Amino acid sequence: MKIVAAKKTALDDAVDLALELLNAEDTVKTMDDRLKYADKFGKLTRTILKIGKSKELLSYNDINDFYASTLGRKHSAGELSREKAIEAFNVFLKDVVDWSCYLSLSGILGLPKGYVLGECAVVNFDDLPKSLKEEIADSWKHKFELNKGRLHGESFDSFQKREEKETYLGCTVSTIGFDKALETARRIGTQAISIYKIVYEWELPQIREIWASSKKLSGGTPEESVGQVSFPHFPTPNLEHYIEVLTKMVRAKTKCDIERNLILATEMRGLVQREMPNELKFLLAMMSMEAALSGGSGPIAWKLRERIALLLGDDPNWVHIYLKKGLTETVSAG
Repeated sequence: MKIVAAKKTALDDAVDLALELLNAEDTVKTMDDRLKYADKFGKLTRTILKIGKSKELLSYNDINDFYASTLGRKHSAGELSREKAIEAFNVFLKDVVDWSCYLSLSGILGLPKGYVLGECAVVNFDDLPKSLKEEIADSWKHKFELNKGRLHGESFDSFQKREEKETYLGCTVSTIGFDKALETARRIGTQAISIYKIVYEWELPQIREIWASSKKLSGGTPEESVGQVSFPHFPTPNLEHYIEVLTKMVRAKTKCDIERNLILATEMRGLVQREMPNELKFLLAMMSMEAALSGGSGPIAWKLRERIALLLGDDPNWVHIYLKKGLTETVSAG
């Protein structure tokens, strides 16, 4: 009877690569060695991201932290056999936790507590977990010292009271790694701001400060500079209706093609920032319109795609070739 060897899984490949890298660390001496090591580590990362839903739950930095703090430490202590490595991987890849994430609206938008925007709900500083409140308050001291020259003699007590009045977009994400939690929260928060921007037609700054807390740890990316005053929120019933419609679409577990296209168009339109040149703003506006109208080969969607192609290929010869025009013929955008 022929015995067939068990097929290697992505986990087996990841374990083998990790052990190979750990054993090779002492041999990395030259720049060429470092490049080969980095290339192999990239292969390890890509292999790990193929395991189950790891791509949705981990970032490159999360994998790097696991490699260094868990595998590297055990290897240095002589406690990392292949079986122990497999066990460490299994524990790591199954440790999915919920993260409470908060995105500061300071210098962006003044929204009232309880306001729902996309997958987020607005909360006050007092509503944050105690551990995060302490970390954020500590960050204010550093922020105040860095920006004294721009605060025109304002005292720290006054500055702190002002910061305490700012609101946050709160959301919950489920990931393995802290870095992936911040990345996912940033995407959700950016989508929420994009909904507001496209409905109220305000060019708002992008989110810069994010905090996350779970049973594992808490922390964030504090903003060091003092921005402009947050834009005030003046609710308009008709516009609030569209906010609610888009929010309902984002939160729906199942979405039709029209809903998916509208969400994509909203996110594309939200990419347009005030510092972008007008040409890029127009291009992204066209792309967002195409996203909203895609899904068919109708004349409007076709015309939009043609204009985007013309904008992307602005070389005169390329445009003539694309439109099958002679080099001496006049090109019209009509």
